[in-house]
Amino acid sequence: MSRFTVSDRALSSVSSALVAVVVVVVGAGVVLAPAASGATDSATVADEPLPCVSEQPPVVIGEQGYCPGYVIGVKRGAYGSGAPIVLQGVTVFGVAGTDATVSGGPSCLDPTKFCGALIPSVTVSLTSLSGRPGIGDVVDVYGITATNSLQADGYTVIGRSDCAPDFC
Repeated sequence: MSRFTVSDRALSSVSSALVAVVVVVVGAGVVLAPAASGATDSATVADEPLPCVSEQPPVVIGEQGYCPGYVIGVKRGAYGSGAPIVLQGVTVFGVAGTDATVSGGPSCLDPTKFCGALIPSVTVSLTSLSGRPGIGDVVDVYGITATNSLQADGYTVIGRSDCAPDFC
């Protein structure tokens, strides 16, 4: 059973073998948590894209769709609890135990407006993952929203930053 419950439509087809195990792609840095039990053998292609608040199409990893979102949206609870969200191009600036703090994106929900000089940050729980990103890694984080936070299903390292997010 997929966690994406916005619609009953299935997501694009991907081999379920990739979903049933933790996937680590050397070089690309992809880390995904194991799929929930009861995953189907195959998915069908959706007739229409699933709706996202951002009006951007969902990013599909395995059989799960994640709507593009912003750090500030997760931090303020704008997506509600239980929403599949991907935070794209965020910088890890803290890792403590099973949590990481990521920063990035606009400082308000409307990226065409200026809402302050600070780049927002939010806590991401990595409890279901075997690996951890490093401080300074620039990542795409895929997960399910909780109260003002994100429970990560996986992440992809897409780059590296050597400066503090508020000073770059």
